[in-house]
Amino acid sequence: MAAKIIAVSAGLVATASGAFLGVHPKSHKNVEQMRAQWQEGNTIEAVRQMSMSDHDSKPEKEIEGMVDTIETLVTEGDDKTSKLAKEHLIKYMNDLVVNTMIPNRLKSQAVDQAQLDASAKKLKNCHIDRHILRDMNVHAEVAAAEEHKEDYKDGLAQHGECLSVLDGKKMVKDAYCAAVSDAKDVCANDELKSLSVNQKCCDANAAYDKHKLTCKQGKTNAQYASKQHEIIMTKVCGNYYTCYDTQKKDHQVTEKSVKTAFDHRSWASLYRIKCLVGEYKKTKGLNAEAVKACKTQKPDIKQIDYPEVPAKADCATEVDA
Repeated sequence: MAAKIIAVSAGLVATASGAFLGVHPKSHKNVEQMRAQWQEGNTIEAVRQMSMSDHDSKPEKEIEGMVDTIETLVTEGDDKTSKLAKEHLIKYMNDLVVNTMIPNRLKSQAVDQAQLDASAKKLKNCHIDRHILRDMNVHAEVAAAEEHKEDYKDGLAQHGECLSVLDGKKMVKDAYCAAVSDAKDVCANDELKSLSVNQKCCDANAAYDKHKLTCKQGKTNAQYASKQHEIIMTKVCGNYYTCYDTQKKDHQVTEKSVKTAFDHRSWASLYRIKCLVGEYKKTKGLNAEAVKACKTQKPDIKQIDYPEVPAKADCATEVDA
């Protein structure tokens, strides 16, 4: 057993500055093949194959293989040579996993979290309320649309009042022109118009026609304001929808990438190795109870905080909305 541990330690040290610490593999066998090599006594080759990948990109199976290696080697053999070899192995795994892989993966996860938060923020910034705070041109466009909306409301109110007055003027006109056969013809004839009865009819008719024109102009102004509001908001809403759709797609891609990276980090296995190393350092050895405790532990694994994605907001282009 001592010879096996010494061989493993030699293999680990030999690969520490090369493949194990960052050289990407040209090829590597799966964990089952590694274990077969291990059982056959070809320890250096097994460790070399297990190590031939970037330590920050090792898949779950390889890290599980590392866990099995530590449990197997460190719990067997008590002679002086074996203990020395175990200490070298534990020191190496402490440097690799505890001091390198876990901190590096925590840093990578922090970067992923920052990218995810930034992506969600871009999506939220698409909203018109936020956009007008960040873009003076959009602010000016929306402000102009709001002015047109107010003009439309005022125009409708004025038009309503105008029609109410128009009804009164029509009643006056009808009263004065009741005895006139055709007010239009009479008022067009200066001689007939000069008659007292006809004069009152013609004055009332002229007042009615003038006010009617005013009401028509008010309605036209309201319709113009409505159309201008619609033109501006159609552009603003279109830009918002395009921004939202684009940023949501980007956010979904980022979110998927972050989830994949999180699953790939194999936190449970890494913290299990950390536990095994820590337990060994405490007692200078490992027993079945300590191995079981590390296997069943529930480490405080830093999770990814997935920001809430806002739903696409309604964007009204018509003033009535």
